[in-house]
Amino acid sequence: MSKPAPPMSIEELRARPTEPASRDKPPGLSAGCQSSFYVRTEVDKPEVEVSITSLDEHSGPGEVHRVDVRVANGRRQSFAPVVNRLHVVDRDVPDHAADGFRPAHLDLVRLPEGREPVRYRPTRLSPIKGRPVRPLNVYQPDRRVEMDSLAYPFSTVGRVTVPVAPGSAEMKIGTGTLIGPRHVLTASHVMNWHWPGPNLAPVAFTPSFNRGAAPFGVANATRTYWFREVDNPDDEISVSLDYIVFVLDRPLGGQLGFMGTREYSNDWDDKPFWFNVSYPHDLGNDEVPFFQDKVSFEDADNPGIVGQEGDGLYMDTETASVDHGASGSAFFAFWANEDFPRVVSVTSAEGTLNFDDDNWAAGGPPLNRLVNKARADFP
Repeated sequence: MSKPAPPMSIEELRARPTEPASRDKPPGLSAGCQSSFYVRTEVDKPEVEVSITSLDEHSGPGEVHRVDVRVANGRRQSFAPVVNRLHVVDRDVPDHAADGFRPAHLDLVRLPEGREPVRYRPTRLSPIKGRPVRPLNVYQPDRRVEMDSLAYPFSTVGRVTVPVAPGSAEMKIGTGTLIGPRHVLTASHVMNWHWPGPNLAPVAFTPSFNRGAAPFGVANATRTYWFREVDNPDDEISVSLDYIVFVLDRPLGGQLGFMGTREYSNDWDDKPFWFNVSYPHDLGNDEVPFFQDKVSFEDADNPGIVGQEGDGLYMDTETASVDHGASGSAFFAFWANEDFPRVVSVTSAEGTLNFDDDNWAAGGPPLNRLVNKARADFP
């Protein structure tokens, strides 16, 4: 059996310049300020009026404008789509690799420019138990750098927010990646599995979120697929299946692109092929995306004695520095002759499994099944 082709090395990627967009951006796609809200009306297509007022007195550089939007006969609603439960356990779902998509109107940047952050480690309280949460491992040298690229594939990464309780302003925060036309991949433990009622907690995805800015607006989850309801990934099985796919209420992937997937091979152990973009709490207070390169995995194993408890993978790394807020962030790489990256795992946990005290990621064939199933059901 032939060995799988490895990803491109960072040296190979550095030799490839930025590939500029071949088409103009479509109407409605910008790198500016966007905001969405819901309005209830009695008609199918309400009339909208927009007015812009310049403010003469303000602080800071540039001009400041107030934008007012009026919807005729409309009432603003506090609303989020219902998130339906669509549990996936069927092993007959194909586990083949899923392709990604790079829009022709976005530049392709394989290695973004980054800025060194101001590094601090605030104490974060657990929203459940009100006690300090242990940060995940940060390894030296810490290669995380602040990033603000809106080019592909970094346009596919965003912040995921889930309310802690009905009516609460406190949020569970993770990192998600567009993995299909209207599909976001993140960690199962980012979801609030204790939401009352028959449906799940409302979930919002904000691609390229940065210090409160939402350049491509906000999308909401309407359905979700998972294998295991993970509250705390603290053993081999829960780590190996710690992923979830949300179906969004609008197809962001057509405008921003999406990544593909591929099963990880142990032939790639200890090779610094992998990249990660996340919203770590320790560096940016869950508000700023950070990029890191040269991530490697020591190994990837199936759970249980001699791997008899599932074909998910729990993958350990001592080169990926992650913190709370990075949960669910993808580990990805580029392959030759492809203009999109492929995800092999998502950030899951920190702790000791099989006597290794490392950071852990979740991967394996079930991740492909999850993406294939969600894409097939809701293209």
